[in-house]
Amino acid sequence: MAFGGVLVAIAWSINSVASSLGMLYLASAISGIGAGAVYGTCVGNALKWFPDRRGLTAGLTAAGFGAGAAATVVPIRDVILSYGYETAFLWFGLGQGLVVLLLSQLLRAPRPGEAPAAVRLRQSLREYTPFEMLRSPIFYLLYLMFVMVAASGLMATAQIAPIAKDFKLADQEVVILFITATTLSAALVIDNILNGLARPFFGWAPTISVARTQWRWCSRSAREPIGGWARSAVARPMPSS
Repeated sequence: MAFGGVLVAIAWSINSVASSLGMLYLASAISGIGAGAVYGTCVGNALKWFPDRRGLTAGLTAAGFGAGAAATVVPIRDVILSYGYETAFLWFGLGQGLVVLLLSQLLRAPRPGEAPAAVRLRQSLREYTPFEMLRSPIFYLLYLMFVMVAASGLMATAQIAPIAKDFKLADQEVVILFITATTLSAALVIDNILNGLARPFFGWAPTISVARTQWRWCSRSAREPIGGWARSAVARPMPSS
């Protein structure tokens, strides 16, 4: 986990001085490896502490990873407007790297007797090696599913700002639950919060029916217009003076 935090700090620092597309690609690769190391370590360790609630545990851990970004949307935007994106990359990169590095010192596996027994866990009776995993067709199916979901989600998030600017809504102020923010900032915050809230549910739901949960998960993209309507219903424009 500490290794991942260092990589993320390095990657964001490279982004702050990037002068070519190649440097941005390099920083993205380093950042991806670092984020994966942090995420994988946290999820794996959480599952060791709660082996009897694996789905819910993985979902709650993933929720922090998804919804946590909502806390930095407005601060990063303010830093970019005041000091430029280079400074935002540098400050927040070093900051989150330092936080991960410090918190990683508190992470440990449970000692014998500290974690409950996995009474309902059903899995393979043998451990597969990495090469055996790579020879399994199901691995590539699962990997393809993850890539498709992650790619579509990232592309949709990346288009929020251009869409808001095209509709001349990016800088329009709205009030959501007594909090005033620009439409773009509010949309990004809501997007990250809902992204995080969905993860515990879909981590717990497969214990009821895997097939039914997968269907609902894959059909989520068809319900995006409903999410847009809900945001417009909750948020109202500020009256002009």
